Amino acid sequence: MVDQIHEISQLDLGGVRREVTCLFAEVRPLSSMKENAPKEIMDILNEYLGIAADCVAETGGIVDKFMGNEIMAIWNTQLNRIDNHAEKAIQCALLMRDRFHQLYLDKGLADDTRWYRIGMHTGAATLGNVGSTNRRDFTAIGDTINLSKRLEENTTAGQIILSEDTYKQLQSNGDQSGFRFEDSPPILGKGKSTATQVYEVFRADG
Repeated sequence: MVDQIHEISQLDLGGVRREVTCLFAEVRPLSSMKENAPKEIMDILNEYLGIAADCVAETGGIVDKFMGNEIMAIWNTQLNRIDNHAEKAIQCALLMRDRFHQLYLDKGLADDTRWYRIGMHTGAATLGNVGSTNRRDFTAIGDTINLSKRLEENTTAGQIILSEDTYKQLQSNGDQSGFRFEDSPPILGKGKSTATQVYEVFRADG
């Protein structure tokens, strides 16, 4: 990991192309906290984002960024090279589901509480440093990242969806036995003329 961090630090402002699996998750909608004071909202979000970040770490992903009530995570960057990155991202999403459900129970929320929304896509992205000579951040950009976000935006509460490309990467490099998939309506990415086939994913025994 230290060697990989050193490798990334030496990259010029720009990047390299890699196949990655990118996941976006909204951990809790802001509309569900409209009765809370500002500090309470921050505390609640930090609790939910902390759970999501732990799930990313436990499945070998890296957190690219936090965006208010959302988290973006990536598998198979220069920092976490892995062949079965689609499988790991799916495991992460299902782990988030489990942990959020347990949190709902712990807080005495209704059994049908489902606040999370998760979408993921697999494809080529540009990974590298962006910023200035004084400050730079390692991140991923490109259509793959944009489509991942688009998928998350088109989920309903309590839904985890993945693109056909993620499904195909799982077929070629991962173990499908623990998952069950259901077809979902295709989603049209921003600026795209062809819709993306997507699937909702569940645990095989759930």
